[in-house]
Amino acid sequence: MSIEATKKLFVTTSLPEANAYLAAGWTLLTATDVPIEGTTISKYTLGWQGAGDPVKVPFQSGW
Repeated sequence: MSIEATKKLFVTTSLPEANAYLAAGWTLLTATDVPIEGTTISKYTLGWQGAGDPVKVPFQSGW
């Protein structure tokens, strides 16, 4: 599916949260490593490209 089909974006640095969105039908658009203060974190950008409104993903980080 083309990027033009993306109706909504969601960005997270949590791999478990990104996986929950993928399991709900979202599409991974980018995964980027971002250097911050001597370390690197991963940033995941997901897009809703499905029919209808985006699926809401109830996610509890466990923090």
